Amino acid sequence: MSLNLSVKPIYGWGWTDGAGTVEAPSEFTAIAERSGDQLVGVIGPGEFSGWKVTMSKRHAGPFDGLVNVAIQNYGAEEIFSGSAEISKDLME
Repeated sequence: MSLNLSVKPIYGWGWTDGAGTVEAPSEFTAIAERSGDQLVGVIGPGEFSGWKVTMSKRHAGPFDGLVNVAIQNYGAEEIFSGSAEISKDLME
């Protein structure tokens, strides 16, 4: 079952492009599905439109809505990663 997500990036420990620290991206939407203990999908319209997104719980224990995020351009080596907030009921 596909989930429509609103992903709100937060600075946390910082966002990176693999070479250095970058600004956290703007809020974005994604359509994702559960894949084991992760959510995997595609980003909707905006800065990273069509890019792959993978999210996993940021903290052990009950899900608090915070996720680790990796954004990857299909067919390219560009990867951005950081943390974000999604609805708490999505990964329980």
